[in-house]
Amino acid sequence: MNTLFKSLNRHIFICLFFAGISLFTACEDYFKPQNIVVDLPEHQNLLVINSVLNPDSVIQVSVAQSADLLQKPINPFIETARVELYQSDQLIANLSHTTNGLYQTAGMTPEIGQTYSIRVSADGFQPVFATTEIPKTVVIDSMKIKSRVDPNRWRNQVDLTISFFDPADQENFYQLLLYEFHQRTDGTGWTWTQNFWTRDAVLQDRNNFEDETWHRNYALFDDSLFNGQAYHLKISARKASEAYTATFVVVLLSAAESYHRYFKTLVRQADTDGNPFAEPVQIFSNIEQGVGVFTAVSASKITIKL
Repeated sequence: MNTLFKSLNRHIFICLFFAGISLFTACEDYFKPQNIVVDLPEHQNLLVINSVLNPDSVIQVSVAQSADLLQKPINPFIETARVELYQSDQLIANLSHTTNGLYQTAGMTPEIGQTYSIRVSADGFQPVFATTEIPKTVVIDSMKIKSRVDPNRWRNQVDLTISFFDPADQENFYQLLLYEFHQRTDGTGWTWTQNFWTRDAVLQDRNNFEDETWHRNYALFDDSLFNGQAYHLKISARKASEAYTATFVVVLLSAAESYHRYFKTLVRQADTDGNPFAEPVQIFSNIEQGVGVFTAVSASKITIKL
């Protein structure tokens, strides 16, 4: 589908290009090169904050500065910022700089259900603020896996059914991630991200329900189709080789709405990259007086060995 649209857009662009040539030929006096002065808005230095809180890890915040496209590249990382962390409006920590603009707490991990805020300030910049809540974990209850041979695809296909119960009376946001771990007989191995495809309505392309939808390692979705119900998510993937023992790892992230909106805009921007007819996509930000995202997830993981 994307290839079709790209080919169509290329065809339209070529047609408009040649139509433009004929227009310029007929009206060449009106389109002679001229020097045009454009007053560009002055670049405003802003703090760029990126942080995803996770109850399974220490709190980390990346601090950088926005770039001016018309100036020479500079080191974007800010190593002298003041990063204050609040829990329910109470100051609980000052984060310490580690390397390359990354600040973190000393062993402190966020708590599920709690609200956290940050205030970041640095010389020459406006202070920035952001708030997020750690979402409750939605646990994967079970996962079924079935190997089969699909003559239209690869020989080693697996179908996975991931079951979980969605909390009622609230809007929930999720991200599904798939990994595969291969283990040698000596106990060593490696893990990589797995692509998958599906006809599941929750993960389908809402503009095209007839074909399978492909996902590169992860998929974003919400509970609008199954709010307050048990759901059995169905995906298919390729088992890379019969030569190794394969273990599939599924991670279900319960995400804050800001996380969901941020990644949705990232995906839309990637889908329209290079398309001259697409409207520009503004990346979501919840940083007051700055740009970036301060958000949170909690994770449930399940593994199954073939």
